[in-house]
Amino acid sequence: MGSLLDIRINKPRLALIDFEGTLFDTRAAVLHAMTRTLQHVGGFNPQSIIKETVWHYVYGTDDIGEAFSRLLNTTGEPATAPHVPQEVWVAAYNAIYAAEALPLIEPYPGAKQLLEALRRERIPVVIFGSNKQQATIRDVLKGCDGMAEELLTGGQLPLMIMADTPLRKVAVKPDPASYKDYGLDFFAEYPGLAGASHVLVVGDTEADILYAKEIGAEACWVKHGYGNEAECLALAPHMVVENFGELEKKISNRNC
Repeated sequence: MGSLLDIRINKPRLALIDFEGTLFDTRAAVLHAMTRTLQHVGGFNPQSIIKETVWHYVYGTDDIGEAFSRLLNTTGEPATAPHVPQEVWVAAYNAIYAAEALPLIEPYPGAKQLLEALRRERIPVVIFGSNKQQATIRDVLKGCDGMAEELLTGGQLPLMIMADTPLRKVAVKPDPASYKDYGLDFFAEYPGLAGASHVLVVGDTEADILYAKEIGAEACWVKHGYGNEAECLALAPHMVVENFGELEKKISNRNC
């Protein structure tokens, strides 16, 4: 099946690809890390509530600390640590996610082939990870066969992972601040890309499409992720694809 929207976009000079729900299916990892964090920090495991809250976090644009706050306010049972600061929940979650949950993350079919196509076409890649640690995303890429940075860059093309570091937190989509802040660093390091007007944002949710609009980019919505179809289509992305195989063919044929 072809694109649902017959809108041609320019061949991108830069591809900004969402990590969670677009390149990788992280649902099992998020559920595991949140459950273990509740057990470790809060002392309880409200199984009837956590799945609903996890999906709200995955589908939405709230940060993980707010997700824990909402969960603790809706458990219906007393928490043993109701006044723990958000940063404590977040730190514990990130540590457990990195230590235990990475093997649960799976790339979506065709992800490797898409990245290879971008390399062949010499299109630089930015991987965006809202609420994810840069080091964690790097470990996931290295742990997946053939999806390490070397594959993407080929020693020539730049790759940037736009995600949290111990010293810097990335604004959550659709806030455009992340692109403005990190973009300055990226273009300063690779001046040949400065002023690139053809940026393609590839994502799976409404936040990704709105983010593309906020930064003046073109949006490709991939249907295999976490987004609500009716809501995503209502935002009129420039391109809609069923899967990465369809997008890879468009890039390889220079027929975006």
